[in-house]
Amino acid sequence: MATQVLAPQSCVVRDTASRKGRTRSVDPRNAPTRYLHYGRIILHAGDSPARFGTNDREIFCVPAAETATRLRIDDCRLTIAD
Repeated sequence: MATQVLAPQSCVVRDTASRKGRTRSVDPRNAPTRYLHYGRIILHAGDSPARFGTNDREIFCVPAAETATRLRIDDCRLTIAD
């Protein structure tokens, strides 16, 4: 896979919050990144939990709403508090 050239047009990815559910906006196929993969999980009250594999990748989760209170990754369960 050829590496893309680093340029303003390839570094700005817009509208990443436009779709509900799990989406991937950035990965080596569509951005000048070798290892970075960026996605979002947008859920609303009453939605089923999102379940997905990490394919041995390191992940970082940032709850973006006050209603995000619980997170489980593999066997690790976290409660998010103020």
